[in-house]
Amino acid sequence: MIKALWFALRTGLLIVAAVWLADQPGDVRIEWQDFTFTLHLGFFLLLMIATIVLGIFIYRIIRALVDLPSAVRKYRAERRREKGYEALTLGLTAVAAGDAKAAAAQARKTKKLLPEDTGLPLLLQAQAARLDGREEEAARSFALLLENKNASFLGVRGLLQKALDNDDVPAALSMAEKALSLHPRQPWILKIVYDLYIRERSWRAALEILVRIEKCGALDKEQIRSDRAAILLAQAAVDRREGFLNDARDKVSLALKTVPAFVPAAIMLADLQQAGGHTRKARQIIEDAWKAAPHGALMES
Repeated sequence: MIKALWFALRTGLLIVAAVWLADQPGDVRIEWQDFTFTLHLGFFLLLMIATIVLGIFIYRIIRALVDLPSAVRKYRAERRREKGYEALTLGLTAVAAGDAKAAAAQARKTKKLLPEDTGLPLLLQAQAARLDGREEEAARSFALLLENKNASFLGVRGLLQKALDNDDVPAALSMAEKALSLHPRQPWILKIVYDLYIRERSWRAALEILVRIEKCGALDKEQIRSDRAAILLAQAAVDRREGFLNDARDKVSLALKTVPAFVPAAIMLADLQQAGGHTRKARQIIEDAWKAAPHGALMES
């Protein structure tokens, strides 16, 4: 409705302008060689306007013809991009459905249609290769994803999963730490890094990650206390084995303070006190531990 009114308004203004020009008095005299032309002023002005409009129209036609090859290339590129993303969608759907043959076919099509896109097409190629059992090819695609600033995390996660599947703890830990640097507050990444530190017996690093896990609430408080006590006990065992008895005693005391009913910590602390000649303290530790959690192992200490 608004467009129709605007068109009618413009048409009316043009008609008014034409009538006004036609009503203007005076003539225009043009002499060229032996010819003389006399035109009414209004007609002359209308003729000039018509000439300008025609010139603009011709210019636009010429410009369109000049730009035609570029426009055709742009249209073809857009169509290729649309078909590429359609193939990408079908390929990712095939991966989700576990259809290795369809995923591989769509991955090849996507690579052909989107050769310069190093984001999701590479992810599709990697996932299709993994689904088809081509692990080395998948690893290469995931590695290429690392070079894409916006999609690097997809490559990190793919290589992390590959390392976890192969039980390659050092490689998994390297990728997990890189993933954590990209998303430092993501609970599932924190827990993977934490588990890998435990498997590597990197007790200090595990305690530091446990603090971050506690802050984001990725584990319940009881589990965190239990894990902290167990790690402190493991650290104490290392210190004891290496002859750092005071350090071992401090850590195991903290473990027992964290979980008073932690029998292994009570036994180790009692042994350390006994070795240091503090028999009474050792006996008191065992008695307190028995009150907190009666256990047969305490009777043997």
